[in-house]
Amino acid sequence: MLPRETELYVPQLLAMARLVADPGKYGLSFSPIPDRPYFTKVPTGGQINLEVAAHLAGITSDEIYQLNPAFLRWATDPTGPFYLLLPIDAAPVFEQNIRDLTANERMGVERYVVHAGDTVYSIARRFNTTTDLLRRLNNLSNGRLLVGQDIDVPTTAYRLPHNVLVAAEQNDRSLWRHDFRFRVVRVRPGDSLWAIAQRNGMSVQRLAQINGLSVRHSILYPGEPLRLYADARVGRFRRPGVRVVRV
Repeated sequence: MLPRETELYVPQLLAMARLVADPGKYGLSFSPIPDRPYFTKVPTGGQINLEVAAHLAGITSDEIYQLNPAFLRWATDPTGPFYLLLPIDAAPVFEQNIRDLTANERMGVERYVVHAGDTVYSIARRFNTTTDLLRRLNNLSNGRLLVGQDIDVPTTAYRLPHNVLVAAEQNDRSLWRHDFRFRVVRVRPGDSLWAIAQRNGMSVQRLAQINGLSVRHSILYPGEPLRLYADARVGRFRRPGVRVVRV
C-alpha cells in the first residue's frame, strides 16, 4: 500500500514521461531547452533571510524557494548548510552585495523594545508577522515578555544600502517574469491554514512556508495577520517587495 501522496504523483510522472517521449502522438510540441547549467551553488557565509537573499540576487523570492525547496521557513537554517542555489547569472551580483551587509541586514530584522501591555500577539500584529515566527526568532518558548526587553522583529519596510540597491536593479535578467508581492490577510474566527489556503487559491504548504509556520502544529488566532503572494504578470522584472534597513 503506497502513501496517498505517492499514489497521486507517480501516475503524473509516468504520464509526463510518455508525453515527453512521443509528443507528436498526443498533438503536442515542446520548445527546445538549452543544454547548459541554469543554477549554481553560492556560499552565504551564515544564516540569511530568503527574502533578502532574493533581493540581493535581483530575482523573485518565489524563484529562491523553487531552487532551494529544502528551506521551509523564512530564513536558512542557523546551523547550515550555508549556501544557496541561484541562477548562474544572478550569482555574481549576490556575492558582491552580500559582502556589504551587516548581520541584522542579512536577516531583515530590526530591534523593538517591549512596552507595558505588549504581548507576542500584539507585537506580531503591529509588524504584520506571526506569533510563531516571533517566538522562534527570539527563542520565546513560553511566550512571556518583560517590559524593556529588546526583541528582534522581521520587517518588510527596509531600504538596501545604495550600492547594493543599484547592483540588484541592474541584474534584470529577463523581459518577462512574475512579480510576487506580499498581500496581508487577517485570520477569521474558526480559520485554519487549510481554509485560508483554499480561499486564496494556494497550497497549505506554500502558505505555511511564506509565514514560517508548521502545517501541523501552528495555532492561529483571530485577527492575526498572514502574508500571501499577490501574483501579477508584468512586462519587466520587478524586484521582490522587500527592502533592508540598517539598525
